[in-house]
Amino acid sequence: MQIEAEGATLNYEISGDSSNPALLLWHGAGCTLRMWDTALKGLKDSFFCIAFDIRGAGQSQVNSRLSDQFTFEQYSEDVNLILKELGIKKFHVWSMAWGTRAAIAYCSLNPEKVLSAVFSDASIGVADVTAQK
Repeated sequence: MQIEAEGATLNYEISGDSSNPALLLWHGAGCTLRMWDTALKGLKDSFFCIAFDIRGAGQSQVNSRLSDQFTFEQYSEDVNLILKELGIKKFHVWSMAWGTRAAIAYCSLNPEKVLSAVFSDASIGVADVTAQK
């Protein structure tokens, strides 16, 4: 599925029963939503899973050259857009590696929406903004 965001087209996939608790899967740098395929086999029976490609990764596309579109605030707005499209108000988060940076920022900006968070393989060093683009 795809949704238009400011400066980007975002790709996401859902699996599981929408009546189950929602779980957002946030991939690491150099990865795509495909990194969750194996985990989804065990999760989709208990959760309504949302895996997405961050802007500029996988099937998500960047539609402009705006330098401010690769910020944690923008990634948070992207997630909120996907969640709004799906009608999800509260959810769990599981992030991996670089995605944990963005997920921590999201959780701090939107604490009222996050039921719980798992920050796996957190890499909390100095950000390499150029590499993130």
